[in-house]
Amino acid sequence: MSTDLEQPDPTAPAPGAPARGATSVAAVVGLVAAFVFWPVGLVASIVGILHTRPGGKAGRGLAVAGVVVSGLSAVATAVVLVLGASLLWGATSAPAVTEDPVVSAQGADAAPTADPAVTADPAQDPAQDADQQTGPTEETGAAGGAQAWDDAVLDTCQQDDAGALTASVTVTNSTGAPASYTVAVGFDDLEGNVVGRAAGQVAQVAPGATAVIDVQGAAGSTQGELECYLDDVVRLAA
Repeated sequence: MSTDLEQPDPTAPAPGAPARGATSVAAVVGLVAAFVFWPVGLVASIVGILHTRPGGKAGRGLAVAGVVVSGLSAVATAVVLVLGASLLWGATSAPAVTEDPVVSAQGADAAPTADPAVTADPAQDPAQDADQQTGPTEETGAAGGAQAWDDAVLDTCQQDDAGALTASVTVTNSTGAPASYTVAVGFDDLEGNVVGRAAGQVAQVAPGATAVIDVQGAAGSTQGELECYLDDVVRLAA
């Protein structure tokens, strides 16, 4: 009589080994989510580790891998946030650009600018014509009122045959009190060279009244066509 021996099934678990169930869904989800949104991947991977304890489901390696990938993603996210915050802080804390104080300074600390109509040297400006006003000297005393320069008008000027310099100046007293006037007229040649200077005065002009001052000077240093201009006007209370 023959007896057939039963062969063991190679796929059956070894005697005494705990049976393993299906792969843990949480472990699979945790590993996948770790690459997309690490907080969900970390939580799911921890749940997968709990599910794959001895006697539980399979997939413990997947769950551990999910925890590791989630941790690395968390570190990378923290580094990016720190760098971004540093760049933002540097951009917002940069000092504001200010104007050059040498260019923008105004007011009391700025250097005063001379009025060219007052300080210009008539002897250095060949473009002056007979009516140009190059700068008054005003000493109003008690007379007050408008600028003395505004009271004077150069009417005529000439050089006679002997070379003497003469001019006529009309003054109008714009103040409220009698005033005396002293005026000077400069003479230049057409190249701007000073030829001479003539002066004249009137002792007293009533308020609102007009007077003509005949200005006379010494012979000029040159003959020929000349240009003349008011060189000085002084008004004093009479």
